[in-house]
Amino acid sequence: MRGQRAPQHQPPEEPTTPPVARIELGDFVLDINYYLTTDYQDGQSACREIPAVIEYVNAQLQLMMEQKIIAKQNIKKVEGDIWNSLNRGLWEELGYEGKKTEDNMKRAIARHEDVVKAVSDYAWYASWCGRLANVIISLQAKLDLVRTSESTRRAMMVASNEDSED
Repeated sequence: MRGQRAPQHQPPEEPTTPPVARIELGDFVLDINYYLTTDYQDGQSACREIPAVIEYVNAQLQLMMEQKIIAKQNIKKVEGDIWNSLNRGLWEELGYEGKKTEDNMKRAIARHEDVVKAVSDYAWYASWCGRLANVIISLQAKLDLVRTSESTRRAMMVASNEDSED
């Protein structure tokens, strides 16, 4: 490749991470990004802040799990109510044709707007349970990293002090 200039190499850019959106939990707005991106210079502040946040998120997860169970039971209740209504004339009222076989009834129940709404509510709680569980895992990982860094820093200081004493 005679006569061509070598390509200019640019230094790599600083890696960036997308900010994590704040989460409104109960009466508190949790800035997860703060806890995950803070450069804790000492383990004490991290050990003071992060476990409290983990416990708060855990309490909110418990509440969401309770609501998820209630929402799941509500699906069954709504499906049962629709089943009964279909058998008491709703089938004809909605203009469904054909026999009321079990399969046809199940399809009609699944399409009913009350069932769709109940399933949507359940999905909302289920997704938040997953999200909060993952937030706890992320916070625990951050705390573990800070503790490991703190331990390494202390070990290096002890080793440095021992070397200077020799």
